[in-house]
Amino acid sequence: MIKTVFFLSTLLVLFTACNKADTPASSEDMIRGGQWKRSSLKFNLHNPDGSTTTTDGYVLLPECVKDNTLEFKVNYVGTETKNAKCSAGDPDANEFNWEIYNSGKNIRIYNADETFSTNSVNGEILSLSANLLSFRYNFVQKDPINQTSDTVTVEDVFKK
Repeated sequence: MIKTVFFLSTLLVLFTACNKADTPASSEDMIRGGQWKRSSLKFNLHNPDGSTTTTDGYVLLPECVKDNTLEFKVNYVGTETKNAKCSAGDPDANEFNWEIYNSGKNIRIYNADETFSTNSVNGEILSLSANLLSFRYNFVQKDPINQTSDTVTVEDVFKK
């Protein structure tokens, strides 16, 4: 009997002492929920001589784009909210699609046209936490007059 009581008390102590380790949130879980607002935007133009010219793109954005927010939702759908409209007929918001892939190293965003000035972004995630999303992607800038194009590396930072 004493052995049984001792065994059961030891078992009880072991069960109460063991805590399940917290599993870290996945990249998808960290990005979902809340409004993400752009806080920084840099353009890195790669010059023919091998040098790079960096421009603060955030200061160049119109105010009606600076206040846009992105909300990443379940089923890889999101909402681009336009808090101040650039044109009177603009919708208040539009739906976009997104995905994180390559083991959380890359992100794709489709149809958040006003925020990104293009219909798709395919970038490398530089940093992702519950309150910070930073990624880099390439944008091809075409000059139809001179029939040339330049590749610009864009670094975008969003915060909740």
